[in-house]
Amino acid sequence: MTLVLGAWTSYAVPVIIILVLLALAAAVTILRKGGRRADSSPYEACPPLTPAERSFWQVLQQCLPEGHVLLAKVRLADIVSVKKGFDAKTRQTHFNRISRKHADFVLCDAAEMMPRAVIELDDASHQTRRSSERDEQKNSIIEGAGIRLLRVRAQRAYDTGQLRESLMDAVACASPETPAPVEVAVESGASPTDEPKANPETPTCPKCGSGMVLRVAKQGTNKGGQFWGCSRYPHCKGILSAD
Repeated sequence: MTLVLGAWTSYAVPVIIILVLLALAAAVTILRKGGRRADSSPYEACPPLTPAERSFWQVLQQCLPEGHVLLAKVRLADIVSVKKGFDAKTRQTHFNRISRKHADFVLCDAAEMMPRAVIELDDASHQTRRSSERDEQKNSIIEGAGIRLLRVRAQRAYDTGQLRESLMDAVACASPETPAPVEVAVESGASPTDEPKANPETPTCPKCGSGMVLRVAKQGTNKGGQFWGCSRYPHCKGILSAD
């Protein structure tokens, strides 16, 4: 009996040790796989706004009309929908035009969260022909939905007074009959009273027929002088003499 027990013990102890080692190895493998599962994801968090957009966002927050909130990087499909009455194929075509586009900033009334204005921040990349065509399509979609559209050129600093006035006007004028998109010149170091007042008989652009804005030349031989510039600049560069 003693011999049998001794023999069993001589075999059992190594087996138990091996089983314990296998269990430890399995536990380590599971832990390593768990760690790799978290580290191997192809995704990481990133800010939704570029530095220029973040700077402009902070300025817009100071200019919001009372009773309104500001949203950033909103899909057009979230603020514009396709009207009923179209067949399935036509409806899908119209939806495809908005499904992959977004608005830089959307001004909504706080009560119903209805979009009242879209503010687009245009940097140098918007001056290319291809970008201009995309902007024109976006303009048409937003205006067609009865949402006011403002385009603001990206700058180092903005005139908050003039920008606030533009937002107030956009909210007041938001309707299905919204006119062409307005390009807001909010140069730093100027106040709303420093800008030339528009003539009640504002001329129309000789190139596209849109309304014109009285501007002041910043450079060139006419520096400091006034001229009429198309309100759709830089998409249309029509000008007229203010004399």
